[in-house]
Amino acid sequence: MTRKNPDKRTAKRLKKLEDERQAKKVKICQYRIKGESYRTIGARFGMSHQAIANICNLLLVVVKPARKVIRHGPRGGRIVTITKEGYGFKKGFKSLLASKRPGPRPGATPKCDEIEKAVVKTRKKYGFLGAEKIGRIANVDASAPTVRKTLRRCGFDNITKKKGQARKRFCASFPNEMWQIDYVDLGAGTHLLSVIDDHSRKILSKNISYSWTTDDVLRIIKEAIMEQRLSLIYNEFNQVSVKLCLFLKNSG
Repeated sequence: MTRKNPDKRTAKRLKKLEDERQAKKVKICQYRIKGESYRTIGARFGMSHQAIANICNLLLVVVKPARKVIRHGPRGGRIVTITKEGYGFKKGFKSLLASKRPGPRPGATPKCDEIEKAVVKTRKKYGFLGAEKIGRIANVDASAPTVRKTLRRCGFDNITKKKGQARKRFCASFPNEMWQIDYVDLGAGTHLLSVIDDHSRKILSKNISYSWTTDDVLRIIKEAIMEQRLSLIYNEFNQVSVKLCLFLKNSG
């Protein structure tokens, strides 16, 4: 199954939201053209009358100004009639529908420039790594999507996994065929080193210390060999490694 690009999903979601906002602005203007007041339209859309006025002033133009008509009544009085203004969309109003991003343009701040410089330098050095690892190595205060967008803005393509055969787990067919050395950080400066048999998953030797040097690794290997000496020599499968036999001989 191919993994979708998160940048494409984000761009698609943002475009959908922007289309909804633009359609909402057009509906607001249509109600204003029909003659509804700012407060009535605001109550309809759950917005303030000032926000409605700002949208209408941006997209609409007066095509028929308000008129004050004075007529004489039948008994000598005057009848005053005020007609409302007529509105219409401005020419090229569609270019004004796009929302304006508040604040500076992305990548135009000193912080963004610092992040861009660090991640680009790291990407040139480690071209095979993804955005998350590049962000960690560059030690920048930015999420993986931010690093990915920065790299794409600078002309770098996303790192995708190569398609191939599924990985198969290897398991030793008999005891003492293969040992594994495991390292665990226990915190407070302490570390656990252990030798594990791959076939039985048995811990053959372990050591808790404040260091993890080569001498510490060799020490637990020798302890495991001394513990399993009889099993290694008299293995029923008779398939002990030649290098291991030489190590046993040299270690006495």
